[in-house]
Amino acid sequence: MVKVIKRKGKIVAFSAAKIKRGVANSAKDAKLPVSVRKRLVRKIALPIIRSMRKRKLVRTSAIRKSILSKLNRQSKAAAQAWRKYERR
Repeated sequence: MVKVIKRKGKIVAFSAAKIKRGVANSAKDAKLPVSVRKRLVRKIALPIIRSMRKRKLVRTSAIRKSILSKLNRQSKAAAQAWRKYERR
């Protein structure tokens, strides 16, 4: 089972649903159509989830970096929405 190290050091179980939801919500906040949201989840979230499941321990910062890197390549608007959400 994959464990995630949060910013303050707390260790929690990895949640694939959180990755999918985060990517989908950033696309929604960027006002992208539903078809594009689904494509982004498929092209961004699923590969990240697969790669994280190969690890035993991963930091949230590594997950974030990976997601933002892929979002920047696929949809600048969704990446910007993700960053805007983080600043709240």
